[in-house]
Amino acid sequence: ASTQSTGQDKTSIVLFLNDRQGALLDIVQIFVKYNINITQINSKMMNNNAEEQAVFIDFDGHKEDEKIKHLLQDLEPHAQSVRIIGSYAKF
Repeated sequence: ASTQSTGQDKTSIVLFLNDRQGALLDIVQIFVKYNINITQINSKMMNNNAEEQAVFIDFDGHKEDEKIKHLLQDLEPHAQSVRIIGSYAKF
């Protein structure tokens, strides 16, 4: 689900990571690089396997913003998969 950019938006993504030391830190540092505020972060073990983690991240910005497009490109090499859940206006 996505809406058009309002200038006051949030985006939700899910990253699929292998469980390794520093994996989450690498992800957070990319958000810092682009000065993008993470508003929520949660992780979930997949398939009852501690080695496979899904990390759900909500952050400020819209998926169509140039800065967010660059962020998503930079996240890709650090995850098995990056999926955009959607972008929506902040409440």
